[in-house]
Amino acid sequence: MTWGERTVVSLGNREIPAGSYRIVWRGDGGYFAQAEISYPDISGESRIGESQLDNFNLVIYTPDGQVLTSVQLDPEIGESADLGFQLSAASKLRTLTLNTPEGITFRFHTPLDAEAGTARLISLEQDLPENGPIRLDEGGSLVLIKRDPLTGMELEEFFDADFYLASNPDVADEIANGEVPDPLTHFQRHGQYEGRNPNALFDTAFYLASNPDVAAGVAEGSVESAATHFINYGQFDWRSPNPAYSDLAYLVRNPEALDALASGEFTTPVAHFLEVGQDQGFSAVPLA
Repeated sequence: MTWGERTVVSLGNREIPAGSYRIVWRGDGGYFAQAEISYPDISGESRIGESQLDNFNLVIYTPDGQVLTSVQLDPEIGESADLGFQLSAASKLRTLTLNTPEGITFRFHTPLDAEAGTARLISLEQDLPENGPIRLDEGGSLVLIKRDPLTGMELEEFFDADFYLASNPDVADEIANGEVPDPLTHFQRHGQYEGRNPNALFDTAFYLASNPDVAAGVAEGSVESAATHFINYGQFDWRSPNPAYSDLAYLVRNPEALDALASGEFTTPVAHFLEVGQDQGFSAVPLA
């Protein structure tokens, strides 16, 4: 397959607005997949070819956490996996089919009457030379997040006043002396710029060290702070807030968190962890 020869997006006869999706799936048999796909505004066209994609990558894991297959399409490579997807008239991703060189096929399809209660059709298959195609997994929970526009928690929701006071005795003294009215105000005015952590989950030093682009933005003044970047962007990019936390591991180990994202109740794993998971002792330790 050569890039640009196959149509991967079709919306009928109209222009296609830019889109960016994160796809997360856990099958009934425990297989797990995550993918990202994005494409720019296509003016005056009704189709997007593969060479026009900004990004596509997908990783499929076995039930024990091993990588079954990994695909990252690159226009410069020329030969890669066989990819196709389709949007609905409302610009919602309806269908995705991926065939890898190893014979792995992953597909999902949302019927037109899905909103009336019809479930998505999801399957993972492998074509074995000696046995032909076999079904590895199917069904399960699928999270399909259109990431534009970004919506998420506010700083007030992310901030933990009790943790902040316990970690910063000098702030408690300043509040007692009337220099600042409360912990959140101190963090907004001073703490976030001084590298102080807003809660037990977010490690400012780790986040900056792990994300040089954010560190550069903070140094240049184009990014307010590590914490605000994580709230507004990082959590949607699945950037880890500390070395002991992984969004992928959190969803793999805790199916109820994945179901909560699939229902639309939460938009990111971190949001679910902060409101539900940490109080219930859900593990988010990275997969080995």
